[in-house]
Amino acid sequence: MSVRPAILLVIFLISISGVMSCKGPKSKRKAKPNTAKPLNTVSIIVLKNQKHFPTIDTVSKANPIKEVTLSMEASGKLIYLPGEIGEVVEKNQLLARVRTLGLWSQKNAAVARLSEIETALTQAKTDFEQMKTLSKSGAVSKRDFELAEIALKSRRAQLDTARATLGQVKESLYGTAMFADFDGEIAAKYQQAGNFVGMGSPLYRVVDLSEIKIQFGISELEVKDIKVGDIVHLRAIAYPKRKWEGKVHFISPAADTMLGTFPVEVRFPNTVISETEKKVKMDANGKDVTKIYKIRNWAIKAGMTIQARFFKPVVSGFFVPVDAVLKRSGKSKVFVVSQNGDDKNGYAVKMVTVKVHGIYEGWYHISGKEIVDGIRIITTGNSRLRKDSKVVYRSLKLDFKSSISDDWPDALTKATTVGTPGKSGEQKKGNSVKKSITSPKSKNTSKGVK
Repeated sequence: MSVRPAILLVIFLISISGVMSCKGPKSKRKAKPNTAKPLNTVSIIVLKNQKHFPTIDTVSKANPIKEVTLSMEASGKLIYLPGEIGEVVEKNQLLARVRTLGLWSQKNAAVARLSEIETALTQAKTDFEQMKTLSKSGAVSKRDFELAEIALKSRRAQLDTARATLGQVKESLYGTAMFADFDGEIAAKYQQAGNFVGMGSPLYRVVDLSEIKIQFGISELEVKDIKVGDIVHLRAIAYPKRKWEGKVHFISPAADTMLGTFPVEVRFPNTVISETEKKVKMDANGKDVTKIYKIRNWAIKAGMTIQARFFKPVVSGFFVPVDAVLKRSGKSKVFVVSQNGDDKNGYAVKMVTVKVHGIYEGWYHISGKEIVDGIRIITTGNSRLRKDSKVVYRSLKLDFKSSISDDWPDALTKATTVGTPGKSGEQKKGNSVKKSITSPKSKNTSKGVK
């Protein structure tokens, strides 16, 4: 063996022993750091099946069921204008009269002319009957008989003309008086007795508040859920704790060209709060008289702001906050917390595919094969999770119904239909409600969301 390889072998052995001596005993070696993943803190809700009563809330102005501006058909001086603002008037009640020069003289002349012609016609009939008798015996000529017959026909024609003239004058005189078209109240008075008014000058505005009509603009996405006869809950902002019940009277087949919404008219009977009598002194034909008239205090007055709540078909199912649903690979998914685990080592999570049927007040209506009562859905902190993540959680005392701000506490009444995703809805009766409010009575059924 040569010297050189021997020297190299010795050097190699010495270097190995040095390295081993540097490591020291196993008990003195440093432990490796823990590489376990940190636990994610999330918030959850415990899912439960619920019923939701979706509504359409909107606002508009109240209008009287009837409204008219009364004007004079003839010009002249107002000699009679007794109506007062707020006065209750009846149909065909005389409300105004003007004096027009010459009409009464024309009427008197027409009456006299008609009387004169009627007398002449009576005489012509007598003469004609006599001529007819004499003509049969040959006592008068045929010419005389024909003249008597012509005179009778002429008097009859004159009578028709006189009647037409008198009728025309009477119609003109009728235009000097103004009558109420319907039962109602005087809402405005534009003139005073003694003023000269022309044809078409407005004198009164008369309204009928016994029934109120309101027109709401409903979007094309929601008008499909409304039909004629549907119950609508109504509330005036002047009476925040009082509600009325109306019905859909008509739905316009065409959208408003300016607003793009569909006009839907709702009507409901008004309520009389009180009725009083009022006295006022007035001049009638040069005499001072005291007039007594009624005034009704209606709860809803024309122009009041009315809030309305339309009822859509009831939805039944599971609801989660919108933040709980994630989009992954084009699908909607939620994270579910497994029952396996503890607060120290964490709980496993599972990603579940769901189907979203609609959004209500910031909550998604969802369904899925694994969406059942009692599962724990992660609502916050889910964006950073993966399939192998582990979490610790805190339960939110959050509920779909309690989270919806609703200042109509007694408006959510009977269910019209209960829709379950993928199944046909069934008509069910809901709980009874306060006597002052009647529940919606929609007859249509819903087959839920497919």
